Amino acid sequence: MLVDAIERARRDVRKVKDQEWNLWNTGQMADSKSPQGTAYGFMKPKQQSVEVSNSSFVLQFASRRFLDNLLQADESGRKYRQLKDAEFNDNDPNDLQDLMDVLPNIDVTDVMDIPRVFQCDEQTLPCDHTTKYRTMTGWCNNLDNPSYGKSVRAFTRLLAPAYDDGLMSPRSRSVTGSRLPSPRLISVNIHNDVSAPHVRYSLMMMQWGQFVDHDLTHTPVNRGFADSILSCKDCDSKSRVHPECLPIPVPEGDPFYPKINITSGKEFCLAFTRSMPGQLTLGFREQMNQITSFADA
Repeated sequence: MLVDAIERARRDVRKVKDQEWNLWNTGQMADSKSPQGTAYGFMKPKQQSVEVSNSSFVLQFASRRFLDNLLQADESGRKYRQLKDAEFNDNDPNDLQDLMDVLPNIDVTDVMDIPRVFQCDEQTLPCDHTTKYRTMTGWCNNLDNPSYGKSVRAFTRLLAPAYDDGLMSPRSRSVTGSRLPSPRLISVNIHNDVSAPHVRYSLMMMQWGQFVDHDLTHTPVNRGFADSILSCKDCDSKSRVHPECLPIPVPEGDPFYPKINITSGKEFCLAFTRSMPGQLTLGFREQMNQITSFADA
């Protein structure tokens, strides 16, 4: 069952890669000098991140198929019990949350390669406690836990994610079931476009915060074929362009953007591309940090 899920997931990923090539071949990518291109320049993935992401997508699609097969098999009673016995031994998951807790513990190394060591990415043990400087990758900066804070690793969560499908789909509804408002609507209501200089703090305080933050975290976004930039500005780009597109709709009464694009007559959306996945296990989607979690500067 696991082997079948991963093989099907590989085919799913190949379809997405073919779609990226077609977009690139037909010139449907975003201009590097456009606002989308500028944003991408700040969140451009490194090659190591791409390698991790490729495996993460396979594991993500495999998790979806694996869960679907289990939940569908649940309806057939005996078949489900046989599947659970084969995959989980005596640790029978009883619901979706139980399944999500169990999935990351399933060993997939027998059926696919998991990238862990990259070019120019030394991970030798034991750590050299006499070295004077921290490493470029963060490896062995913590002598007791060498991998803590290492670059190109999934972020550690304090709470489980709240995906719509429990696995990877962005949350779209509140705890009451109503649809969440547009991020743009929240932005314009919280951050008023007015000049209000603080009596004590200058703009340098914000800039320092940005400097520190960008030395601790750098989450890359998805890219297209040959390092091209996905064009996710159209409201239907998720279905028409790429599944990693997540355009932000412009709400009524926006102080800057029109609700309707007067040129095309279509609804106006702000371009947004999802960040690359970074999990190297089955289970829900995780995001990655492609720099170290240490203040290296």
